[in-house]
Amino acid sequence: TIKAIHFHSCQFGIDECDFICQTISKNARITDFELSSDNFHTGHCEIFSTLMKQTKTMKYLNLENNKIVGEGFEILSRGLAENKTLEILYLGYNIMREQGSRSICQSLMTNNHLQELYLDKNEIMGEACRAISSLIQKTKTLRKLDLSKNQIGVNGHEFISEALETNSSLQELDLGNNSFHDQGCIAFSNFLSKNNTLRVLKFEKNGITTESCQAIALKL
Repeated sequence: TIKAIHFHSCQFGIDECDFICQTISKNARITDFELSSDNFHTGHCEIFSTLMKQTKTMKYLNLENNKIVGEGFEILSRGLAENKTLEILYLGYNIMREQGSRSICQSLMTNNHLQELYLDKNEIMGEACRAISSLIQKTKTLRKLDLSKNQIGVNGHEFISEALETNSSLQELDLGNNSFHDQGCIAFSNFLSKNNTLRVLKFEKNGITTESCQAIALKL
């Protein structure tokens, strides 16, 4: 029995995408679905928003590298807000920025099912981290969050670090390749002693000196 369907670089049009998603929404056996490395328009996002509303069994959805922009994320967020099944959601390698971050995070504020969220390489910068910070503060179920390869930098790290002080669900956080440098690293070292839940913190390729590594080590 087939439980997973993965499409990669297929360049499906609206009609093909609609047919596939309607078929999957009616199939009670499909739990994993991937449609990645495509070129999404708002019509594609509408179809997947509907799928998220209708599915009764899907636990894994991968929409990576589909050139989804802010408006598309707003459409997807409507379906995500009503979804009751997804546990793992991949949205990496798109163009989320502030508009998309706000939409997706708002839709997840009251979500009690999602456990893993991948937002890597989405051009997420300082102000977009406000929405992510709010999600981190309020989530009760999110266990893994990937924010790697963005542009969080010095302006965004404060939002994230403050939220982590009160978070009690995250166990793994990837902040690699975000231009944190020493200032951001020191800010994160201050929250480590206050958070008792986080088990894995990834910080590679952030331009961190030996002194900053020592600051983190002292807080462990």
